[in-house]
Amino acid sequence: MNELCIRGQVCVCDLTEIMGMPQPKLSYHLKILMDSNLIKQEKKGTWNYYELNQGQVNHLLSPELCCLFRPTCW
Repeated sequence: MNELCIRGQVCVCDLTEIMGMPQPKLSYHLKILMDSNLIKQEKKGTWNYYELNQGQVNHLLSPELCCLFRPTCW
């Protein structure tokens, strides 16, 4: 999630390289985050792009933490 916070929308092909993780394993973890509504997916051609669902992350963070992280992430 930190990489999505820093980079914004990221292709799964780039995330595999950034995370040093095989694509099937990364997709498994991304699905868990999507099922939790913490990230969003957008399909562009043959690639899937992922980004934080900022509204859901803000909702889950306490107001203090949200304000602490907002300047560097949102």
